[in-house]
Parts: sequence; structure tokens; C-alpha cells
Amino acid sequence: MLYPREALDRFIRRDAERARLVWHVLNRIGADVITAGGRVYGGGLHKVEPKELASIPVPQMAALLRG
Repeated sequence: MLYPREALDRFIRRDAERARLVWHVLNRIGADVITAGGRVYGGGLHKVEPKELASIPVPQMAALLRG
């Protein structure tokens, strides 16, 4: 959340508690979901680039922003 997109930025600026809700949703993403969105190098090193991280599905976030 260093640089939130416009919709997310508007959402968290309205109420400080909303930023906390977003933080909790992001922290609930499982490690298996994150590693599946990245790549594996020789020796088993898992790496997730920012563009890959941006494509990881977070359906709870969409529901939160709609609500």
C-alpha cells in the first residue's frame, strides 16, 4: 500500500479505520496464493515481482471497496 490506486486511495482517505480494514484483508492472503502468483528459480527460490503481485486475486478487497 505504498502507492494505492485512485479508488483505494479515495476509500481509505474517507475514514482512517478503512485503512486498517484494507491492511487486515491484505494480511489474510495466504502464502500459497502469493507464491503461486510468482515464479520459482533453481534451488527453490520463490520470487514475486511487483507486476505479478498486482495480479494476485483478492476478492475480499473488491467486496470491501464496493461496500
